[in-house]
Amino acid sequence: MIKKILIATALLSGVTNANVYDNLEVNRWDGSRDAAITRHAVSETGIDLYVYVLIAEIGISKSDNQNLYFYEYRINNGETLKVCEENDDLDNEVWNFNGTNVKMLSLCDARDNTAYYTAETNTGKAHVVKLFKAATKSVKIKTQQRTTEVSSQGFTKLWNAHGGNAI
Repeated sequence: MIKKILIATALLSGVTNANVYDNLEVNRWDGSRDAAITRHAVSETGIDLYVYVLIAEIGISKSDNQNLYFYEYRINNGETLKVCEENDDLDNEVWNFNGTNVKMLSLCDARDNTAYYTAETNTGKAHVVKLFKAATKSVKIKTQQRTTEVSSQGFTKLWNAHGGNAI
């Protein structure tokens, strides 16, 4: 009797917490964009569709240093959601990369409903780059919104092609 109750409880809890659709798409680094894109699409009803997109991109900072940037946007039922408002002062956040907390600077671009992030300190920047270079498949990232992963495949080649912060 106890076995049947436990099985029924497990089945019911699985049904109430399960998503009708849950797809994580992790794309390798693309040289044409110098970026890696992760899309996480979820539907709890089979009718609605929520898509969270996190993009990691290699770029050059205002101080002319090579840098790794992350930006995110969200789509609900085909409509891009506002991540931030123009002139918003976004709070800096702490993200977790493969188990290590890294302070992140954040910036809002209300024109395209996108929040941009980069590591705040040189130590944090170097650590995140080192993780991407060392990982064989992906780097697990926990932001304040969700836990996801970004591919590390192709990162080192692109990072070095940009000079790898040559001296």
